[in-house]
Amino acid sequence: MKRRTFLRAAGGGLVAMIGVGAGVWSQVPVIPKRPNPDPEAALGWIAWRDGRYTLTLPRAEMGQNIATALKQVACAELNVGWEMVDLRLHDTLVPRVKATVGSESVQLFVEPLAQACASLRDAIAAGRTEGPVTVAPRPISDLRSLRPGGLIGAAPELVQGREIVTGGSLYAADVARPGIVFGRVLRAPAAPPEVASRPLRWNAEAARSVPGFIAIVEECGPPIGKARGLGILAQRPGALDTIAEALDVTWDIGGPHPRADIPTEVDVDRRLAEGSLPHTVLDAEPEAGPWDVDLRVDIPLAAHAPIEPRAAVAEWQDGTLRVWAGTQDAFYIRDFLADAFDLSGDAVTVQSCRIGGAFGGKTICTVEAEAAALAAAAGAPVKVQWTRAQELTFAFHRPPSSHRIRARVLDGRITDWDHAQVSSHILFTAAVVPAWMQRGTDMLIGDGGVARGMAAPRVLARRALPMTRCACRCIPGRGAGWGRVRTGWPSRARWTRRHGLWAPIRWPFGSPMLPIHGWRRRSSASERSRSGTERSRPLLPKRGSAGVWPAVSTRRRAMPPPWPRSQSILVAGCGSAGSGVCMTAVS
Repeated sequence: MKRRTFLRAAGGGLVAMIGVGAGVWSQVPVIPKRPNPDPEAALGWIAWRDGRYTLTLPRAEMGQNIATALKQVACAELNVGWEMVDLRLHDTLVPRVKATVGSESVQLFVEPLAQACASLRDAIAAGRTEGPVTVAPRPISDLRSLRPGGLIGAAPELVQGREIVTGGSLYAADVARPGIVFGRVLRAPAAPPEVASRPLRWNAEAARSVPGFIAIVEECGPPIGKARGLGILAQRPGALDTIAEALDVTWDIGGPHPRADIPTEVDVDRRLAEGSLPHTVLDAEPEAGPWDVDLRVDIPLAAHAPIEPRAAVAEWQDGTLRVWAGTQDAFYIRDFLADAFDLSGDAVTVQSCRIGGAFGGKTICTVEAEAAALAAAAGAPVKVQWTRAQELTFAFHRPPSSHRIRARVLDGRITDWDHAQVSSHILFTAAVVPAWMQRGTDMLIGDGGVARGMAAPRVLARRALPMTRCACRCIPGRGAGWGRVRTGWPSRARWTRRHGLWAPIRWPFGSPMLPIHGWRRRSSASERSRSGTERSRPLLPKRGSAGVWPAVSTRRRAMPPPWPRSQSILVAGCGSAGSGVCMTAVS
C-alpha cells in the first residue's frame, strides 16, 4: 500500500499540517526502506566496459573507508590490479540500497559483492563481453577475495585520499552548477525543533539593500520538527549572513517544551522507584541477595557536530528534481522529496557525495528539502549549507540515557546480571516519528535500537527499559544503541589495564564473548588463610577521582563489600566518532 493510499484509507483520522509551496506534509512520516543486499543486487554494483571495471559503491563513504575496503574485495575477486577498477558513488538510479548505518557494511555487503565479481570474472573469461551476467552462488571458501593474503589485509592507496589532501571536488558543498545561487532557511535560533516556531515579521527593505541580495522566500520547504523557516537567496554565500542580520526576524515561539528537564525524564532510579519498566529484553530472575557491582551510568545528550556542516545542491529541470547531498540514505531522501513536492519517485534523482562525518545524523532529509524549495522559487540551481550554529541547534543529538547495572561474580564468572535503562528513542526517533506514533510503538514493540546490545550472550540476566520523548531531536549514531549499553565493560577494562591491576573474569560456560575484566590486588598470607568465602580487598583509587568504576572481585562473600555499593558515573563520548569514553565519578 502506498503512503497516500494509506492516508485515504485512514478515513479522516489523519491530522494534516498546512502545506507550503509544492507539497503537503502529513503527520504520517515517510518510512525508510532497508532491503538487505544479495548477489543479484550486487550485479548492479560492478560493471565491465572497454577493458575497465567500474565499482558503484553501494554505501555512503564518510571516512570509514568502506570505498577502499570494497574496492579491495572487487580487485581481489576479479584478479585485477588496483588501477583497473574505477569507483563511483551511487545515486538513486541504481537498485535501492539500505542506509549506511549500524556498522554493517563489511558484514552484509562483502560476500554479495564477491559473488557478483566472481560471476563477472567467469563470464569475461568465457568470452562474454556484453549483456547481463547471472550469479552462480558458490561456497565462501571458493571466493578468492575472502582468502588470506593478497589485497585483503594489505594497505592499498586510500580511495579518494589524494582528492582529500589536494582539495578535489568530493563533497556536496563542492558541487558547482551553471547559474548556481546560494540560499539559507532561517529558523528561530532560541527554540528547539520540538517547539512550534514561525517567522512573525522581518525587515524586507533592509535586506534588499544588501549587495548580492536576490529574494526572500516564504514558502521554503517543510518544517524541521515544528520549526518553520524563512528562506533567503543571494548571489554569493558571503552575503547570506549580512542579509539574515538585516532582516532582523521576530519569531513567534510556542513556549517551553513540556519535557525540557531531560535528566529528570531519563532518571533510571526514579523510574524504577515507580515500578517495573515496560519493555523487557531478557527476563531471568537473579537470585536474591546483595550485588557485587551496583553502579549508575548516565550518558548525556551529545551533539553530533560533524566536521562538515550538512549541504545540498538542488536543480529543477522540466518538472524533475536532481539533488546532490552528503547523505547516509540517498533513497530515503528521494522518497521524502518525492512525497513533499508531490512527484513520482522517478522524477527525483539524488546523487550521494562523500560525507565529512555523520554519526547517523545525515539519514534524515533536512537541507536537501530546503535546497529543493529554494531552487523552485529561484528558477535556478541552489546550494544550501548549514552554518555551525544551525548544526548545533537544528541537527541531531545522541539520545540521553540512564542505566542501573548490577552484577554478581563467583569464582571468576559472572553469575547474575541486571541492567535497567531509560532512554530517548533511537529507531523511532522524534526526528522522523511524530509523538502519537511513538506512543503506539512504545506500547506495542518498544525500540530495538535502544535495546541493542543489552542481551549479551549466555548470561543469566534481566534487562528492561522504557523510552521517553526527548525535548530535542535525537537520532541513531555516535554511541547509540549497543555502544551505550556496553559502556561499562571496555571502560573498566581500559582503566584497569592502564593501572596494571586486572585479572580476567570468565563468562559462564567459558565463553569470552566480550572484553570483560575485573581486577583485584594480591591477597596477603593472612587473607589467604581465611575461609574461601572471604573477599580479597580491592586496591581502590581515592574516591571521587576520574575514571573510577566499582571493582569486581573474583571471589564472593555475603558481607558488604569494603567500597560503596552504589556509585554514580557520568560518561560522555569523546573523539570524532564518539568511540572513546570519558568518565567522571560524581558519587
